[in-house]
Amino acid sequence: MSTPLPIEGEKVSLRPFVADELNVLWARRVATAASWMIGPNSYERLKSRVQNSGRFTDGWLFLAIDAGEELVGEVEARHIDRSMPPGVFELGIEMYEESDRGRGFGSETIALFTSYLFEDYRAERVCGSTSIENASMRRVFETCGYALEGIMRAFMPSTKGRDDYALYAITKREWAELPH
Repeated sequence: MSTPLPIEGEKVSLRPFVADELNVLWARRVATAASWMIGPNSYERLKSRVQNSGRFTDGWLFLAIDAGEELVGEVEARHIDRSMPPGVFELGIEMYEESDRGRGFGSETIALFTSYLFEDYRAERVCGSTSIENASMRRVFETCGYALEGIMRAFMPSTKGRDDYALYAITKREWAELPH
């Protein structure tokens, strides 16, 4: 069964990006990304992701998060055939403005997107990670039923050197047992 896009929740809608949003996304990345994230082909990769948004292409599924009529963030799933077992997906989320955090947008996005991966992409396991210092994102994972699996030490480059990251995951069976 294929869920049509957009995916509608009470607070957010998940939809493909449109070409007109490319420059806004690029400006956001340049302003907020660590220098190691912006390389010589970064703009072209982002352009390709926007063009293919809404379809799982080259190991990526990339969607916009709207609240009302406003673009408030992005969510992505990754499944790289050469590096992940079948049925395993990793997700990432970014809420653009601090004022949009703590309003339930992240929790609803993770719940909607997790359901989408289990139902439409035959996921058996969905995982995500965040800085151990990001208490609000850790709460989002826990609220959505994800279990803490461990700490990945010195995982992500940062302005302070390298940050430890908490790894969370949920299985299809565990997801099915949760009240939705």
